[in-house]
Amino acid sequence: MKQVNEMPTEGKFVAVWENDNGVWSGVFIFEDGILYEYNGSEDSWDSYHTPYFKEGGNYSTTYFVKI
Repeated sequence: MKQVNEMPTEGKFVAVWENDNGVWSGVFIFEDGILYEYNGSEDSWDSYHTPYFKEGGNYSTTYFVKI
């Protein structure tokens, strides 16, 4: 795994962010230009136009990609 500072624009990655004094994470993938987040409780991928940690707010986000 490699830590990067910018949200990837292709492939699969993990995002880790802080919000409201909590630490959160998600697994994301771009397929055909569409961003999806893995939903472990339903074992499915949900699409996002913009991930919630990018929609305003004071999020401190780090990204990890497979090398």
